[in-house]
Amino acid sequence: MRPTLRLLTTVVAGSMLATLALTGCGSDSTDASAPADAAVTINGLTVRTDAEAAKTLPAQYKTSIRIVTSAPYPPFEYFDAEQKLIGLDVDLGNAIAATLGTRAEWTSVDYNAVIPALQAGKHDMVLASIGDTPEREKVLDFVNYSKQGQILLVAKGNPEKINDIRDMCGRTLSVEGGNVNDGYFKDLDAYCTGQNKSKMAVKELPKTSDALLALKSGQAAAVYLGVATAADLKTKAEGAAYDIVTPADRPFGYLPRWVGAGIPKNAPELRDAVAAALKKLLADGTIKALYAKYGQERILVDTIEINKIVDEPLFS
Repeated sequence: MRPTLRLLTTVVAGSMLATLALTGCGSDSTDASAPADAAVTINGLTVRTDAEAAKTLPAQYKTSIRIVTSAPYPPFEYFDAEQKLIGLDVDLGNAIAATLGTRAEWTSVDYNAVIPALQAGKHDMVLASIGDTPEREKVLDFVNYSKQGQILLVAKGNPEKINDIRDMCGRTLSVEGGNVNDGYFKDLDAYCTGQNKSKMAVKELPKTSDALLALKSGQAAAVYLGVATAADLKTKAEGAAYDIVTPADRPFGYLPRWVGAGIPKNAPELRDAVAAALKKLLADGTIKALYAKYGQERILVDTIEINKIVDEPLFS
């Protein structure tokens, strides 16, 4: 069962599932093995090698950077009709490689196998919408470029007038299993009790589609959903049936985490090279343009951070 924001998977040793290796998977026809001074087209955007950033890349990565991801998780990584790996993370990884004068060599594995595969040295970096957590920082360094939390999804028109998670006292929230744990809403429970109201009931269901069905059928007043997943849903016809509730004081959603590229602790030079590439792509507008293509501008931040942990309460 996959967490909406991919934040709850623990760092454990384990065997990998079968993998699918893909090289140079941009959304357009991309020559991932192009010479360093050549322009590469990634999802309609031209990306060139940055000489200063490329100087920071260790020699062992000049041929390729082996990037592991976990598809499907649209819009970040998924397979098209021809089983080609595409998505926002894929475009971004290809742009990072192009900026550093190398190419991206992609592999998709089961999400729970991502970190063990990195620890085993099978890959150099992970791009899989993975959240930066204290536990993960024990084995990985994170170059963070995005911030993602959870939001409330309500029926179109917001008939129950839910404008903040505190409005959920005495109501039922549906959520995909694995996205919450014991004590997750303890602050809300205390608030509701202090207001002499019933606590919010949480209905955990196997899949996001099941959580949405609970809202449609009136079994829940709202769905607790990742901000990026909700934004992707709103780009589809089905999204017209819902409204997104995000309070002004939580622009990245509730309990946000930084999200970024995960790189093993024993590769600080690669970490710094990736950070240099991301700073260049952020400064020249490439990252913003890529995020806009997928309707994900709201989760993009204006800085690149290394090992950034968010410690934010559920509400002020």
